[in-house]
Parts: sequence; C-alpha cells; structure tokens
Amino acid sequence: MAILLDSATKWLKDLADKSMDENTKIVIGISGGKDSTTVAALCKNVLGKEKLICVQMPCGEQSDIDVSNGVVDFIDPKERLVVNIKDIKADFAKVLNEVTKKDVASCGGVQTNLPPRIRMSVLYSIAALYGNCRVSCNGNLSEKYVGWTTIFGDFAGDFAPLSWLFVDEVQQLGKELGVNDEFVYKKPSDGMCGMTDEEKLGFLYSELKEYVQNPKGCNLSQELKDKIQKKIKFASFKHNLLNLPSFNPFNRKMEIL
Repeated sequence: MAILLDSATKWLKDLADKSMDENTKIVIGISGGKDSTTVAALCKNVLGKEKLICVQMPCGEQSDIDVSNGVVDFIDPKERLVVNIKDIKADFAKVLNEVTKKDVASCGGVQTNLPPRIRMSVLYSIAALYGNCRVSCNGNLSEKYVGWTTIFGDFAGDFAPLSWLFVDEVQQLGKELGVNDEFVYKKPSDGMCGMTDEEKLGFLYSELKEYVQNPKGCNLSQELKDKIQKKIKFASFKHNLLNLPSFNPFNRKMEIL
C-alpha cells in the first residue's frame, strides 16, 4: 500500500486547489539527488509533467551531471533549463572581495552557502519570467535537524513536500512514485569536498532518526548520542525560520532534544 504517496498526493492536490490555478507552473531545481527527484516525480504524478519547469544549475563542471541529466530525462518536463552558476558566483565573489577587502575564496561559509542562495535566486527569477509559478523547497527533515541547509537557499521555496520526512521516508516515497534505485539511494553530498553528507556529519541519517525518535532509549553509544545532540542544538536556530506550506503526515514538531 502506497501510504506516503496517497497522503502526499492528497496534500499536494489540496494545496493546488487552494493556491494555484490551471495555468500555474512548478519550478524545481534538479541536482540529481533523491530529494529533488522525488519532489519532481510527485509533482509530475499529481499535477502533470506539462506543469513542470526543471532547472539544472551546475557550478562549473558537475561530476554527477549524468545522474542529473538522467533525472530530467525520467521526469520529462515541459521545460528543461540549464543555468551554469559558475560565472555568477565568480562575479559575486569579485564584488565582495573589492568591497570588503576580504578573501572570499578562504571563507568556508561563503563557499558553502553562496551557491545555494544563487540557485534559489535563479529559480525565483525564472518563476518571475514565466509568471504564475511556484518554486519547490526540496529539503528533508534529517537535513533540517542537523542544519545541513542554507538559510534562504536550499530551504527556501513556496511549498515543501519533504521537510517533515526523514531520509528513509523520502526514499520510501520515491520508490512508491516509481523512481529508479539509482536516484532514490544516491548518497547525498555537496559535490565539493569528495565526501558524503554522512561522512562529514560523523553519523548516519538512520542513527539520527533513531536518536530523534527515542533520545533516551535508542540503542546508540553515549558518545554518538552526544555528537548528534550537539549538532541538533547548534542548528536549532534554523529549525523554524521558514513557515512554508509543508507535507507533514505524522504531525511532527521540531524539538531541541
């Protein structure tokens, strides 16, 4: 039984009925990961591929661009756009260097967060150019708990189908939508440092979910519990910044554990 798909379909249909019309289009940034793929597949399934504008936004050379291309081929949207943000990022950094007299290239915060914010600006600019569009937020609950998000970057948008789903639940929804395993189980990474998100975090997303759902009774070492709790607490200022229309089938709330 496609439990998540049935409830996600109802939620998106209700949202469309309340805040969209027959001409509204959905703008989706496609990275090649499971989140954007699942959101695109859900929107295609519920609203139809003719309503979709899929946007790929590599920053120079993208090592997994073949996967991203495969996602867009699978979705087969009405509009397929590619915007390489390499030059935008370089121009932005040049201006910042000149104004602040600082070295943008040596600032990890800028290097990590500038591309997602540029990408969101690109998506909203495309939405404005086409008119009557909604931009999807593709982030999931696991990322939100540990702050693996960029404020007003990848966690911005007009509606959020995945923001209350843990990684394994996103994968479940993707499978129910018929998304290929290649996309559903692709290890998430930022594409910059050569490590997966879980390798950088120092724990698995499955361990994060286990801790969140049962902080005191979970079967994890105290050292790992402390590491996860510290990460959640440090990221807590991000947890409720954006109040987007969100799919929340389990009526979850963000808590500092």
